[in-house]
Parts: sequence; C-alpha cells; structure tokens
Amino acid sequence: MAGNKEPLEGVKKALRFSKAIIVMMFVLLIAYVITILAVFIATGNEPVTLTENLFGFFSAEGGFLAVIKVAEGIAEKACRKKSCPQSEAEIKEVTEYDY
Repeated sequence: MAGNKEPLEGVKKALRFSKAIIVMMFVLLIAYVITILAVFIATGNEPVTLTENLFGFFSAEGGFLAVIKVAEGIAEKACRKKSCPQSEAEIKEVTEYDY
C-alpha cells in the first residue's frame, strides 16, 4: 500500500502546502492594503495597531515557514550522506509516523 508511492511523497505534499500558504498570505496582505487605502482615502483614518499586528503575524508565519524549509533541506542533505529510509513504508517503520 504505502510502498507503491513515490519516496518522500509526504514531504512533497508538505512543501506544496507551505507554498499555498505563502501565496495565500501575499493575497491577503495585498487585499488588506487595498482595503485600508480605500478606507484611508474615504475617512482619513488608519487602524495603526491592526496594521502593525497583521504584518507582524504574517512576518512571523513566513519566518516559521522559512525555518521549516531550511530544516527540511538540511535533513535531506544529512539523509543522503547516511543510509536513511527513503520510502514512506521505511519512514513509517522507523518513526511509527502515519501519513
């Protein structure tokens, strides 16, 4: 069952998911900026605290995704140097992790 799948397919799914999250973050930030510009033009006021916290949250989220990406790259390089399990079945056998 799991042996028929491509090696490290779970990692590839995680990378696609993180790329989707990054795209969604940029879309939401652009929509927020456009909305706030329209509100500022109409009223002359800007929600400074909301803007600071929103950009702070998305900066932290992007930073965490970058750390995860770097850690996966380091782990992959280390795994290539050693004899590491490459299929999902081998990974599941070693780590007892269920996809």
